[in-house]
Amino acid sequence: MLYYPLIAPPKPVLWQAILYWDSLKSIVPQRYELPEELQKLGNFYQPLSLDRVLSPQHLNRMVVEMDAVIANTDPSKLLPVPGPLRPHNRLYYGKLPESIETSLERRGALSGGGAAYLAREELLLPLLAVAARYAASASGQRSGERHITHTSLPDAHALAYSPLPGNEQPCLIAEIGSLLPVPSEDVPVEDVLEFRNRHQAERRQLIDKLDAVVTRHRQSRVLGHPLDERKFLHELEEAVENYGTARKKTGWHWGAIGAAAVVGTAVDMVSQVPAWSGLLLSPLLDLGVEFVAGKTRGTSEPAYTYLYQLNRRFSVPG
Repeated sequence: MLYYPLIAPPKPVLWQAILYWDSLKSIVPQRYELPEELQKLGNFYQPLSLDRVLSPQHLNRMVVEMDAVIANTDPSKLLPVPGPLRPHNRLYYGKLPESIETSLERRGALSGGGAAYLAREELLLPLLAVAARYAASASGQRSGERHITHTSLPDAHALAYSPLPGNEQPCLIAEIGSLLPVPSEDVPVEDVLEFRNRHQAERRQLIDKLDAVVTRHRQSRVLGHPLDERKFLHELEEAVENYGTARKKTGWHWGAIGAAAVVGTAVDMVSQVPAWSGLLLSPLLDLGVEFVAGKTRGTSEPAYTYLYQLNRRFSVPG
């Protein structure tokens, strides 16, 4: 998962990354010293530098889009608000391309000294959302791996993926947070990592099935042969149960946060969701998966995105 717009995700999202996804990445400036909480993750966390991950072509296209964001920003929203540096108004030197930071300095949009600039959150958010979208696409093309963007800030997700005039496609929003519970924030990170390592098989089984829930609908495979659908649902239920059994043995208090997978589809799902019948829809609802049809920006990469809703909580046994 590629987390944005900050470097370190909040603890519930970090727990979900460790327990369910293959790796955690975020965009960092060059010569940046990782905070201790990320250093403890070892090879599971991989910092990304835009200068290193983007090809010259990707970098040029991203800079053009960022220049447009800056040009279309209300001048009154460019000037920094005086005050202490905080995660949402802090831009580390070198996190964005040098030409963008220079342009922002000329406009008076950045101030400060030391290791970071002070900037307006309203300006940083769209720039970092654009950066995450390009980084996910470019890093996936270079490594052959698929990078999915994750954020806990609805505004950042909207700026990166909301439909634009002449650029939209149908999407399916699958709320799967109840299937991805996390322990309380007081559990040591070392214990969460040890649980992940001990239960790799169960984790892989569950995440593969959840990935199939999402991607089969991106490909508009709403209903297949009844026997195939029953087999798929049985395997998903089995994966959920197996990981749930492992959780119960920890003695930790587990809960879940909202985790919405926004899946671009080839067809309008509004007319197809009611047609799923009890064969596919009802069992998924029983597992806590919810579906809503909507619109998203028409992009080929990434295949889908995640938006965490930290104010939406689910109770989970175990």
